Amino acid sequence: MANYRSLPITKFLFTLCFYNITPNAFVLALAMGDDRQDSNMRWVWEANRHEPVREGAKLTFGSNGNLALTDTDGRTIWQTDTAKKGVVGLKDFQTVTWPNGPNVLVSRENDYSFVLGQSSFAMYYKPRKVPLIYFKDGLLLESRNGTIFDLGLYGETSTKKALSFKLGLALTAHNKVDSVKMDLTRTKYNNKYSMLQLESDGSLNVHTYYQYDTEYLDPWEVSYKFFDKVQCGLPKKCGELGICENDQCVACPTRTGMSGWSKSCAPPRAAKVAVSNNHECNGKAAGAIDYFKVTDVVHFMSLYNEGEGPMKLSMCREKCSKNCSCHGFFFNNQSSRCLLAPEIGTLSMVANSSIVGYIKNPK
Repeated sequence: MANYRSLPITKFLFTLCFYNITPNAFVLALAMGDDRQDSNMRWVWEANRHEPVREGAKLTFGSNGNLALTDTDGRTIWQTDTAKKGVVGLKDFQTVTWPNGPNVLVSRENDYSFVLGQSSFAMYYKPRKVPLIYFKDGLLLESRNGTIFDLGLYGETSTKKALSFKLGLALTAHNKVDSVKMDLTRTKYNNKYSMLQLESDGSLNVHTYYQYDTEYLDPWEVSYKFFDKVQCGLPKKCGELGICENDQCVACPTRTGMSGWSKSCAPPRAAKVAVSNNHECNGKAAGAIDYFKVTDVVHFMSLYNEGEGPMKLSMCREKCSKNCSCHGFFFNNQSSRCLLAPEIGTLSMVANSSIVGYIKNPK
């Protein structure tokens, strides 16, 4: 649970704060919520999560227009880089947009990221150095001049009497001309104060603050869940390993067949050791590594990454065997494409799938 100190820079529901989870390690952040009531404060933006400052640090708005956070030893930890650019003060806006680039929206656990591209947005799981895609939106924004877009939330009334309210994503190109809206849901309450939050399990939700007439109701609502009916698409829905069907973890694949799923379900320990100790993996010939087969499943990356190929199954197997970071591979018998998996995680059950999984099981 974070402790926070509010700064005298506030606008209804939004407050600039310093928060800390460990002693003498503070993060400058923008919080959303009413701290006068018993409601959770949600963090909309953070300046220095990976480099917290100590007691006595200063946030200074200089006469040159630059806003800077300096630690007690004088080091500048974060700044707006707006010196001598005509900035004369701080101003609040009704909406916040995410510009193109990686790690625009990062979860608290820091293993997941939300990334804007030229015509779409995607979500990645990054347990190690290589990001693994597990979601890409199906709505493309084609810009006339090829520029990338900004993304924001929008809310508007859907009836003349304001009995319901639309909530959605607004995608806008940098040329300010090309834009498109994607309706997500309708709510029975005003969703003006809404925010996207990438959760610690990799799911993406819209949280809405609505002040009810009674103080006994929590003002926060989860107004939309991107993975509400497709939870099997979350990389760690079933932990280190598991087969998911209808949003439930139903089985654990093993070298001797299927067993009931539990949180202890995981790839063979020998495969995990090979990943963490490269010399053990590199010292073995490809033929010294065995695999067990899993049918009627797809990997969480399979919808957005077809893999390499075409190639023969034997070549795909050899590529994984020689790759120390490969936990297994998924081979499409129809297209002869090979997808290497540095993480197995959640496998979605798909009847009569042309994809067959092979999980590394060193001899």
